Amino acid sequence: MTIVLAKRAIFVCSVALVVWMLAASPLSGQRGWHQGDTWLKWNRDSRENFLFGYISGYSTAYGDVCRQVAAEPPEGGKSGYENLPINKCLKGQLDFSKGSDYFVKNITDFYTRYPEDRDIYIYEVVEQLANGLTLEKIHNHPFWRHKPPQPKP
Repeated sequence: MTIVLAKRAIFVCSVALVVWMLAASPLSGQRGWHQGDTWLKWNRDSRENFLFGYISGYSTAYGDVCRQVAAEPPEGGKSGYENLPINKCLKGQLDFSKGSDYFVKNITDFYTRYPEDRDIYIYEVVEQLANGLTLEKIHNHPFWRHKPPQPKP
């Protein structure tokens, strides 16, 4: 390869890199789609399947972690059932006892009532509902990439 061809190749690669960087930068940090829009397009079966998969995965993983924690001795040598590491761990688990109807209805209501929040991930809404938050509190929750609504003047 001659020096001229090498210089042309480097120039072409440099131009391509700059064009790629400039084209990508406006989209950096943005999501290509909003999960809330997707949720609202799904039928009830798809919504319930999502919840079943999420809750099953969450519960399995949480249980696995708690079993690993169970191997640790109680803090400060404290005895008693409530001080066992596995029991402390299980107390922090999300509460899905209200059933899928509750979650499907409230997630749908949330994305319908607050269209500006459709960029919030579905699992984040599920987790906040499982923590006992109302739809309004979820709407005002400071998610890490979502700006909470500004108070009206």
